[in-house]
Amino acid sequence: MRIDKGFFSKKTIVILLILLGLLMLGRFSLPGLGRVLVAEDEPRKSDLLVVLMGSGPDRMLGAVDLYDEGLSLHNNCRYGELKNILL
Repeated sequence: MRIDKGFFSKKTIVILLILLGLLMLGRFSLPGLGRVLVAEDEPRKSDLLVVLMGSGPDRMLGAVDLYDEGLSLHNNCRYGELKNILL
C-alpha cells in the first residue's frame, strides 16, 4: 500500500527553494556588481580613438564627438594609415 505524501516531495521543495534563493540573490546582487565593474574615467588624449558603446552608427558618432573635443593626438590620420595601424 502506497501512502500519498502530497503533491511535492521534500526533495522537490528543497530544489525549488534553492532555485528561488538563487534567483533572489541574482536579482539583488547583479545590479550592485554592475556598478562596481563599470569604470568611468575621464578620457585622455590618445593615438587612437576606440569607442565600444552602442551600435555601429553610435560608435562612429561617439568617436567623432571625442575627436571634436580634441582627444586625438593625431589630427591627420587617413584611412590607409589607420588600416595599417589596425592590421
